[in-house]
Amino acid sequence: MIYIGTPHSFYTIYQVETDDSKPDVEPFLLGFNLLKLPILDEEQKSSWPQRFSEEKIASIRARSGENKFLSQMMLEPVNIIDSVLDPSRLSAYKQELSLLYSNGREILKIGEKKMISASCWWDPSFGVSNKGDNSVIACVFTDEEGRYWLHDIEYIRVEVDGADNIASLQCEKVAEFLIKNHLPSVRVEANGIGKFLPSILKQTLRKKNLRVAVLEVFSHENKQQRIVNAFEVLLAERALNVHQKIWQTGFIEEMREWSFSSSKKDDALDAVAGCLSSEPVRFPMGEVGKLMPSWQGVGEQYKALSKFEI
Repeated sequence: MIYIGTPHSFYTIYQVETDDSKPDVEPFLLGFNLLKLPILDEEQKSSWPQRFSEEKIASIRARSGENKFLSQMMLEPVNIIDSVLDPSRLSAYKQELSLLYSNGREILKIGEKKMISASCWWDPSFGVSNKGDNSVIACVFTDEEGRYWLHDIEYIRVEVDGADNIASLQCEKVAEFLIKNHLPSVRVEANGIGKFLPSILKQTLRKKNLRVAVLEVFSHENKQQRIVNAFEVLLAERALNVHQKIWQTGFIEEMREWSFSSSKKDDALDAVAGCLSSEPVRFPMGEVGKLMPSWQGVGEQYKALSKFEI
């Protein structure tokens, strides 16, 4: 009997002998002979150079993240609990957003970098005065080179215990966040209490005559896994830039204290993970309402003349 596959999981079925790190697991293939052919040999050379050059292997490693690369390509099943969010792999910056106008269209920049898309995610909660879960909104921009810029995070506080309009007060703060960051859309995590908030937020935006897309999102994936998937590759490549003001928020502390097995606070991490996994929204022309600056798309379209004779 022959089994062929890849040991993706720390608790892989391709275990042929006992492992002290997993004393509770009886090897599924106990007594079998094992042949492993990782993509890199002992000298870190490609085991299959005709198919996987060293450059391609490096690209796969960068895109997949270290844990996935080890399990998928090096056949070393790793425990996802070992994955750590290291703030030292973030790149800090201090430049602010600047909205410019050129050739009849808006351009949004951070420093000298032109932004081409943005994602905003609101993970709501009705906790007030620092009690319970935090209500957090975050926004991430992407530049022309594909680098990510975590520009703003706000822990939405409503200092009115027992108020019957907490939802409306939070939506007002969300609207202010959208305006100051020139955002064309926001995704609202609609699980639990969030299912009522998108409609309230839409009413708030209409009162302010703002045309911003409000998208309901239902999260079905495990939160810890979602956070790992969003951050792992970007941290490995140091491709996530974070504004210096965010270093004074609870986001960095959440990173330092986070673990896959248990985390006391991960609301900001969850909001940023939502941003990183989201796509930008672009509006068609002709919609009713005040349009937020369309810096993320192309402005006026031009068509070449074609009615001529040769």
